[in-house]
Amino acid sequence: MRLNDHELTHLKTRVIIDKAKSIKAPGLLDHFKLIVLFFKKMQIIPGYFFLAIACSSFSVFFNMVGIALLFPLCRGLIEGDFTKVGDRLGVSKFLTAKFPGVFESNTSYFILLLGMIVLATVIKNAMTYFSSLSIGQQMRRANGRMRHMVVERVFGFGKQYFDGFRVVEVNQTVIAGAEAITGQLQPIVKLLTQALSLLVYLAIMFWLSWQLTLVALVLFPLRHYITDILSSKIREASIRFENSRLDLMQRLHNAVSCIALVKSYAAEDMERDEVTRLNETELRDAFEAQKLQLLLSPIQDISTIAFLLIMAFVMAAMAPNYGPAQVTKYLMLFYLIKRAMPNFALFATLNLSIARSAGRLERITAMLSDEGKYFVQAGDRNFEGLQKSIEFRNLQFGYDKGRPVLHNVNLVVEKGKMTAIVGKTGAGKTTIAHLLARFYDCPPGSIFMDGVDIRDFSLRSLAEHIAIVTQEPMIIQGTLRENVTYGLRHEISDAELNLALEYAQLSEFAKRLPQGVDTLVGEKGAKFSGGEKQRIAIARVFLKKADLVILDEATSALDTKTERKIQQDIDKLTEHETCVVIAHRLSTVASADKIIVLEDGCVVEEGTWTKLLAKKGAFYEYWDAQKVLDGQRNTAVETQEEEGVLKA
Repeated sequence: MRLNDHELTHLKTRVIIDKAKSIKAPGLLDHFKLIVLFFKKMQIIPGYFFLAIACSSFSVFFNMVGIALLFPLCRGLIEGDFTKVGDRLGVSKFLTAKFPGVFESNTSYFILLLGMIVLATVIKNAMTYFSSLSIGQQMRRANGRMRHMVVERVFGFGKQYFDGFRVVEVNQTVIAGAEAITGQLQPIVKLLTQALSLLVYLAIMFWLSWQLTLVALVLFPLRHYITDILSSKIREASIRFENSRLDLMQRLHNAVSCIALVKSYAAEDMERDEVTRLNETELRDAFEAQKLQLLLSPIQDISTIAFLLIMAFVMAAMAPNYGPAQVTKYLMLFYLIKRAMPNFALFATLNLSIARSAGRLERITAMLSDEGKYFVQAGDRNFEGLQKSIEFRNLQFGYDKGRPVLHNVNLVVEKGKMTAIVGKTGAGKTTIAHLLARFYDCPPGSIFMDGVDIRDFSLRSLAEHIAIVTQEPMIIQGTLRENVTYGLRHEISDAELNLALEYAQLSEFAKRLPQGVDTLVGEKGAKFSGGEKQRIAIARVFLKKADLVILDEATSALDTKTERKIQQDIDKLTEHETCVVIAHRLSTVASADKIIVLEDGCVVEEGTWTKLLAKKGAFYEYWDAQKVLDGQRNTAVETQEEEGVLKA
């Protein structure tokens, strides 16, 4: 069986999650294991990676050539004669034989050695550049794959996860979290290059003096022990800084997105003080992490000087009388020791890189885990539209364990009819609508479409046949046209768009906008009123032409006249479609074929408008109470209209 891209990505993610569960302690070694696991499962070690390693190997080789040529150059400078020093690579001997008379003088030999050293250095740096370019290309591809995997994962979470998540956390995880993983490709290639360079340096050092090389090998671990301790501190500081930055971003996001709330409670000073406090915390944590990172270089320099002084003392004790050959050897040893020191810290360097990204790495690992994601279970059966009815059988549901919202709900929604659900705030009306729309996962065997468990259908096929208007209409940052046509997979003509706007009582409103339907609506529709945003959501329903329409307080923010007009058009739209209406204003459901009354998550009454009023039960009490309020409201409106006429 061939998997599609979505299934393959999900399978790879599941493998990573399952293996990550076995890693209990979030130490540096565990983080490295996770990074390697990500690399393997995301297939980011193909030809580019091996090309980078090959270029790095050539870079090391030509670096060795340059070092080998330094030895005769130093000896020639000390002895004052380059014609006799030669070179162990045999290049000068070959050129002398090939071009007799050209390389015979002292100056020509000196120029030859300098030229070979420069050429080796140029080739070495060119190979280093191509290695970095190759791994950079791979990092770009890997970063794209990693972001795709995280985004794919996030969109698979249930709505209940998003009810309590932080927007900035997802943004940080998708962008910075992916970079934290793919950014480790460069250090790993550098580690391999350093390992090869270290082997070359040690080989030459053993050839020059195996005794001094053994002394150096004893001192190397002592020097880098402090670096390892510092890396651990940097890791802890990195996690603190990452958390404090998220807290600051979240507070700013809340304050700006809820600016009307802030203004209405004159809470500007409170928000300013809190943002200032979080900003100071973030800056303090950033400075603490920076202090530790800046401390690394001085400690390395001081330990390097101490190391070289110890080596100089050992050299002096081993050979008190220096000749030209001995001076050359010791100069080369000093040079090689200085070059080998950073390479000996190859593991410490990798640990430091991982430590700096530890906070983001833990965050992306948590994002990829199953805990607290509230997945909506779905099958692979294709839903082709409602044929008979929707049935709720003993439905019990709660957002949290031990706190049920719905209790043994039994009801039937018949095809082609309007079913209204009414009740007090908190009775569970919206929960039923959201379960029907598959925003949340219902228990098995509780909701059936034409006798088939709703969990057996794929989420996509259900969504294609369901249109919903929620209590708080969702508005994207874009134009009015983009909002009304959002999610539609077919082209919408201007005639269809204008008809939908007319049904939603938005035609005149759209004409008054500066750019008409192409006017930007602002962040979350900030430029529009609550009623206008509701009408945008209603226009979407008209364009989608779904089998099942769910209206959750779809007209609650509209004035009475506009509501009546839209209600008439909705009645026409749903005349031959199935409609579930949730309303507080009972007058809007007078034409419903069936009315369900909910109290405390239980169905207490069911019937038509006439029968329920005649029964004089819970529905009658709601209607009687609203009648008084509506009377007061109508009196106030009539008074305002009369005053307006008198003034005119």
